[in-house]
Amino acid sequence: MNENEDPEVGYEPNGDLLAPKHRSYSLAEALNCHDFDLYLQEDDPGSNSTTALTPKGDKSKYGNTLKMLLPWRPGKPKDPTICPVDHSGFFCLLFYRWMNPILSKAYRSPLQTSDVWACPENETSRKNTDRFERLWNEEVEANGKNASLTRVVWRFVFTRSVIAMILMSLGQFCEFLGVALALRYILEYIENSMTDLYYGCALAAGLFLGAFLRSCFVSFVWLLSVRTGCRLRSAVLSLLFKKVLRVRNMKDKSAGEIVNICAADGQRIMDSCVFVVIPMATPFLAVTCIIYAIILVGPAALLGTAVFILFIPMQITLGKLTAKLRERVIDVTNKRVRMISEMVQCIKLIKMYAWEKSFAKVIAGIRAKERKLLEKAGFVQIVSMGTSPMVSLLASVTTLTLHTLTGNDITVSKAFTLTAIFDVMRFLIISTPFAIKSLVETKVSIGRIQEILHMKETEAIAGRPEDQGQAIVINQASFTWDVLESENNNQVEEKDARKSLENGDLVQNEETSADKQPFLSTLSGIDLVVQKGQLVGICGAVGCGKTSFISAILNEMTLVEGDIAVDGSFAYASQQPWIINATVRDNIMFGNIYAREKYERAIEACCLTADLRILPSGDLTEIGERGINVSGGQKQRVSLARALYSDRDIYLLDDPLSAVDSHVGKHIFDNLIKEALKDKTVLFVTHQLQYLSECDTILVMDGGQIVERGTHSELMAMDNAYAQLIKTFHSDGEGEDENFPDNMPMSPEEAREVERQLSNGLAYSTTSLASVRTVDTEAPEDPDVTGKLISEEVKAEGLVSRRTYHGYVKAAGGYCLAIVIIIIFALTLGCVTFGIFWLSVWLRAGSGNTTITEGNVTYISNSLTDNPRLTFYTTIYGSSVVVMLVMILLKAAIYVKSVLRASSRLHANLFANIFRCPMSFFDTTPSGRILNRFAKDMDDLDVYLPIELDLQLQYNIAIILAVIAVIVVFPWLLIAVVPLGVFFVFVYQYFRHGVREMRRIEQVTRSPWFSHISASVQGVTTIYSYGKEKLFEKRFQNLLDITTMPIILCQTTARWAAIRLDIITALLMGCTGVLIVVNSGQMTAALAGLAIVCTSQITTYFQFCAKMNAEVEARFTSTERILEYTKNLPAEAPLTDEKQKPPPEWPSEGRLQFKDFKMRYRPNLPLVLKGISCAIQPMEKVGIVGRTGSGKSSLIVALFRLVESAAGKIIIDGVDIGKIGLHDLRGKLSIIPQDPVLFIGTVRYNLDPFEVHTDDELWSALEKAYMKENIANLPQQLEAPVIENGENFSVGERQLICMARALLRNSKILMLDEATAAIDTETDSLIQQTIRNSFQHCTMLTIAHRLNTVKNYDKIMVMDNGRIAEFDRPAVLMADKYSMFSAMLAAAESHPDA
Repeated sequence: MNENEDPEVGYEPNGDLLAPKHRSYSLAEALNCHDFDLYLQEDDPGSNSTTALTPKGDKSKYGNTLKMLLPWRPGKPKDPTICPVDHSGFFCLLFYRWMNPILSKAYRSPLQTSDVWACPENETSRKNTDRFERLWNEEVEANGKNASLTRVVWRFVFTRSVIAMILMSLGQFCEFLGVALALRYILEYIENSMTDLYYGCALAAGLFLGAFLRSCFVSFVWLLSVRTGCRLRSAVLSLLFKKVLRVRNMKDKSAGEIVNICAADGQRIMDSCVFVVIPMATPFLAVTCIIYAIILVGPAALLGTAVFILFIPMQITLGKLTAKLRERVIDVTNKRVRMISEMVQCIKLIKMYAWEKSFAKVIAGIRAKERKLLEKAGFVQIVSMGTSPMVSLLASVTTLTLHTLTGNDITVSKAFTLTAIFDVMRFLIISTPFAIKSLVETKVSIGRIQEILHMKETEAIAGRPEDQGQAIVINQASFTWDVLESENNNQVEEKDARKSLENGDLVQNEETSADKQPFLSTLSGIDLVVQKGQLVGICGAVGCGKTSFISAILNEMTLVEGDIAVDGSFAYASQQPWIINATVRDNIMFGNIYAREKYERAIEACCLTADLRILPSGDLTEIGERGINVSGGQKQRVSLARALYSDRDIYLLDDPLSAVDSHVGKHIFDNLIKEALKDKTVLFVTHQLQYLSECDTILVMDGGQIVERGTHSELMAMDNAYAQLIKTFHSDGEGEDENFPDNMPMSPEEAREVERQLSNGLAYSTTSLASVRTVDTEAPEDPDVTGKLISEEVKAEGLVSRRTYHGYVKAAGGYCLAIVIIIIFALTLGCVTFGIFWLSVWLRAGSGNTTITEGNVTYISNSLTDNPRLTFYTTIYGSSVVVMLVMILLKAAIYVKSVLRASSRLHANLFANIFRCPMSFFDTTPSGRILNRFAKDMDDLDVYLPIELDLQLQYNIAIILAVIAVIVVFPWLLIAVVPLGVFFVFVYQYFRHGVREMRRIEQVTRSPWFSHISASVQGVTTIYSYGKEKLFEKRFQNLLDITTMPIILCQTTARWAAIRLDIITALLMGCTGVLIVVNSGQMTAALAGLAIVCTSQITTYFQFCAKMNAEVEARFTSTERILEYTKNLPAEAPLTDEKQKPPPEWPSEGRLQFKDFKMRYRPNLPLVLKGISCAIQPMEKVGIVGRTGSGKSSLIVALFRLVESAAGKIIIDGVDIGKIGLHDLRGKLSIIPQDPVLFIGTVRYNLDPFEVHTDDELWSALEKAYMKENIANLPQQLEAPVIENGENFSVGERQLICMARALLRNSKILMLDEATAAIDTETDSLIQQTIRNSFQHCTMLTIAHRLNTVKNYDKIMVMDNGRIAEFDRPAVLMADKYSMFSAMLAAAESHPDA
């Protein structure tokens, strides 16, 4: 097998190759693996064990589906991880008996992930995506850019949806027959005092059968629709992810937005398959009911029908309005989640800059806007839902009033039958707003996904050089980035956000001229031939187009003119390396087969041997998300090792040595680039000019063009741009290689000390993996799991605690408000029950014993129209509708305000508590787990819980009122109610345990899925360049399948209970009919009608009540998870302390003192700073040097109090920083980190996120950072857009913008962490001058790997093993030949430049 292919094998712990493995993975296995564990053992589609168990006898398209109709099916799966749904017979499916084992487990004890079945084969992403992608490709081929995802979705679900609609129609017709025929004839049986008991019992059986058959049809339709929805969700999201991995430019789509699309839009697409089927099947029922109503009471029924006809467009309008408001909500929600996602990614910088409160205000503003829209949408939806019970009452009132006022008589049987028919029709009104809302939201979701599916893909370059000895041929080519729209004003911008550095002219691509799409040329006139095996060095100033040139070769840019041809596969090492949350080994292998010798050569060539030797689990040590627990240099070396191990033809290395020390850089250049890659084609972008002399060819870029090319000697002889760069380089002293050799050999004692300390945990995020100071604060003590960084998510068990409900009620406004809301609900629904009760009173009153004289005959009338109080009865009957409408509006206003007050307060508390956590929490908690709370859990609280809680209160109160009414008028019904009630409690207890546990497991399974999406979006270029899209697709599909099974179980658990509860209520209907028949001589027809109608309402509400009770409890698990993060998280020290607040002008001098300062990263672990004592004078410039793990970065951690001290003090201008608030400290310090951080927004926002500086100040800072000209050349200048991670600027430009940001803070104490590593020599020289001039009044501490950047500083601090080994002026240290500093220089000089 080719090593570049997706692997089918695993490996032993000792590195030996295993035989291929073919098996499926349980939910527990999948959740507990590293990000790449499943890649290394992924099965091919034909070998999946689930597939193997699929019946294969029937080759027809619907063969397996039709087997569902078999009464029973032999051959149950023996593997307990296989879901039995596809191996069950008709009756087992109909009554959901296949779920009994897992529900029984859930009832006995909390479910574990190992108890959940694997996703059924027919619902797996792989199977459904293949079909959906084929349909989408056919649509694109037929319609091009007008291809409609909606049409594809409809084609995908058409057959199953039509079948579901037909079955639903049959079920509703069965319900109509039970009401229209059985109810009417039973009441006539009472009215006519019939005595045929068998006939009466047959009618009662008809009531039972109508309800029972309806439930059976609905049960089957539900399972069909849920599985259809899951298939559609898996197919759409898999196609979306597949597209994301291939899109050339995601424009303004961030990782957080893609996560939100998968979380929220995926769920809405699935829900539409379930909810839309119901109203689509109701027209047949509506027509049937209308015709029968006219038969019953004549033309007056048309008025009641008109009420329904008028309500339907009103409900549709309300549904559309709700959906439109929800569409606006979704946009704001995406913005909120995107910003929180960005904050999580950049949390370290935010804490160091003391920006938590400022960002919290921004998030609070977004949330306030979101809440207002949610309140509007919620109010409209609650009114829409609240008016549905009123429709049947209003229709009955208007019909009967008109019928009687026009002189027509009405019998009890006809009156109550008409009421029951209108009650059946009410189902149409209830389902319509849900369906409309679902359809419109799904349309919006599909539109958002379709927008991405229509984006241009990055395609492999088709052209091949004519000469087989050539690797890359570019002929007079110009390249541009795709356009993007600024979020602020929708003006068209170039992705690289800069004008053409050549002439700034808009260039129109002939191929896309029809689109009228303007481009801004970034690279122009590129003419290049690279021979195979050639080493090409590329240099130039910041922003000259070096990285864009690499991107052009990867075909990520648009070719405007010219030609490009490439022969060979790519390996790519980006300037900012992309690291996944997996082991070191998995990051290097990147899905390829493990070969020990090859792997060890890669480790050695990239200078990782010493790092791995001291790690607790060696190369099986886990790296955190984004490489959070490794240093920048280690990330770069892992990235280079990945490139070497991949064994590709062409290597694109984008400034790979900027983050490593010169000694390490020399090792990598000699052993990796010159030796290991000597037969490969290498494009080597660098600012380390000392290596260019050894390159076969050198390209000098400027203004997006290649301005010089040739060998080192040729270019030096030309004495132009390259020669000037080299002269500047040597004049700054860099050519002397006076750089600290980071990997100087350790003494045996030092190595043992490092290894002993690291055995207790992993590296802390603020420094390197090999640092003894860097210990995970939550790493397990168990030696079996040593090296694992990310803690597993804990799933709550048992009942949702009272504390959860208490926390929600308190957030909503307290118990008094909750009682008021319940009373309003009761009064609202009481109007419905009162209407039915008043109808029975009216009908029992009859003519009011009015005597009628006709000629000489006088008799008592039996007609309602002769009652002298007719107007009184009709007025009261009609008033119930008016009162109900007023109560509905009052309820909606108060209820919506309350529930959204609760979710907003919980959101505010969640945000505040998470971002008050120490850095250790973010190191050990995947971002997907945090985003899960802010995205899906908050979506539950904002959207789903208010609706379900409203329905729960409605159904519970309606049942209570109906039961009271039935018992009052017909006590005999207690004979049936009591035993059926006992069975109800038994079923409900099973149900609530099951749905709650399923919901918790679903919530846990989402987190790793979200993390994978976020990481993949950020590493798209790396994934594409290595051709690993299928690898990441498999992982995505596996994680998506893991989330699918809990969703199916959540939905089907509800139906498992519903079918059983429906049987109970159908039996209750039958028992009511039998008891009425048996007692026909002891009760009036009016009371019998009241009893049956109320029992029918109980039948309608009963299973919905149980479902909503359990669903609400399950939704409260989201509240539970949010409250868990609001109460159980560790917190940093107070942000401000009024008692210890320093003076406003502090620090006025910048005097810094360490007094016997000691620090450890968690209790019971060794010290990482061991008694640091020194004094740094005001305005002193101190360079801090030392090998990896010596404690350099820990000093920054200590100064910013990212970790608190174990002993000793740090004093700034006489103030002990350990006693003041964190913001009082951090707000007065500044840092320019090694990895530049930019936020989504604009240039202005990144410089001054909270608008406290003037434009003049911003331009002045940019000028000092040598970025003024670049920004001024952008079409929107300070308002120019910045995309996620600042990807539309080069890394060097990002560092300069960060430099300008630090200049604006004007702090007295500044720290620089190798802040100019990605900047060219000339700009670096200018920046060093800026640092000397602009920060001359600051005390400055600079962590340096390149000694030339600090050799002119006032003092040098040499760190060693957590202590200050030397601290003096550079001249003094250099004069002492025995000093460590002198030894560093001597070690560096032993590696002379070529």
